[in-house]
Amino acid sequence: MEIVTRELALSENLKFYFTGKECKRGHVAKRYTSTYQCLTCQNENVAKWDKDHPGKKLEISKSWAANNPERMSELIKTWRYENKEQYDTKSQKWRKNNPEKTKQYNRKTKGLPEPTRPEPDKCEICGKPETKTQHGNIQALSLDHDHETLEFRGWLCYRCNTSLAAFGDNKAGIERVLNYLNGKTSI
Repeated sequence: MEIVTRELALSENLKFYFTGKECKRGHVAKRYTSTYQCLTCQNENVAKWDKDHPGKKLEISKSWAANNPERMSELIKTWRYENKEQYDTKSQKWRKNNPEKTKQYNRKTKGLPEPTRPEPDKCEICGKPETKTQHGNIQALSLDHDHETLEFRGWLCYRCNTSLAAFGDNKAGIERVLNYLNGKTSI
């Protein structure tokens, strides 16, 4: 490691400097420019404090986050951007281990209602299981809802859900289809 004096670190606004000499506890490590403290000593002190005060750090962190929501949001976004691969891996793992919470979150962010009955194995229109895949996995059935009242209607496969949407997602559209199938065109 290259020797960097504290004076140089101060003049270049660096967080650390390195003397190559032992600290009072015998560590040869970077030191904080602001406090002269050895980084290894600081880490040991933090570990000891954490051990002596279990759960306190989390409590302090949660309190700070609650009192600084905008700053917390900025920090999270920055971390996600700077650690995209790690974030994506953690996020995928969490979604895989928490499928119900993932569905709940997705419904909430999309403004969808909570279902009034559990998701069945088969579509409530065609009676077939879902076949559409995403990222190599079969998707869950779609939560169908009235787009005006936002009331839950049922569980549909991708094909039935998109077909219903193509006919206007209402009774009038379906009646036009029935009239067509019965030989009555509206043109």
